[in-house]
Amino acid sequence: MHYQVKKVGKRTNSDGENIVKESVFTKLVEKIHRWPRQKSCLLVGIAGAPGCGKSTLAEQLVDALPFKNDYVNECVSIDDFYYTPEERKRRGYKWRALPGTHDLSLLQSFLEQLRENIPPLKIPRYNRAKEEKDSPKHIQSSLDVCIIEGWFVGAPVEGYTELANALDCLIYMDMSLEDAYKCRIERERKVRAQNSGGLSEEETIAFWKEALEPGIRQLVFPLRSKADFVLSLDENHTLTELA
Repeated sequence: MHYQVKKVGKRTNSDGENIVKESVFTKLVEKIHRWPRQKSCLLVGIAGAPGCGKSTLAEQLVDALPFKNDYVNECVSIDDFYYTPEERKRRGYKWRALPGTHDLSLLQSFLEQLRENIPPLKIPRYNRAKEEKDSPKHIQSSLDVCIIEGWFVGAPVEGYTELANALDCLIYMDMSLEDAYKCRIERERKVRAQNSGGLSEEETIAFWKEALEPGIRQLVFPLRSKADFVLSLDENHTLTELA
């Protein structure tokens, strides 16, 4: 999803979604740039309910943050560590997204790469439309900032605590449960309209009720009080405040 900068001081996509106030975004960039680090690669997490714009924000931060000479910035999603549907089914998971549906060995290897930060680095990629692993992205430079986004990134869940402990700072995108539900319904509708697979409306509602809503309540909402930065969103998906 590509954003254009409007002269009125906002960033927006062609559909008018996930609008970002430039002043809020710039303030966040400045704070992350000055954030103290203990290692060469700053690992920034972004958490929040599905549909709040985590991946869009991550991509914008990667482009906006300055970096050291010969270093680069990169983003990765927790989705990029998914097991394939066959493996998830074998492990007893009906839906993806939940804790346990990710390849934790791959995640651990990725975190070890970041700690060493010696190129070449392999960034996992997963094709959610085709439900299969893509070839990893190879980076021939060390990373200055790596942003990892995902709805429960930073949560102290069994198997994911190493990731939570590895984060230098955590951004929480604050969205209501009602707005998150509407976003999920609309997202799957657009996927179906583009003939790109996706869930039926009935499947989307079941996915929400059985997996996402309980997960948001148990895993996501508690992260608000633990986050280093809280971004508030209004009903138009505008980032209105940074706390």
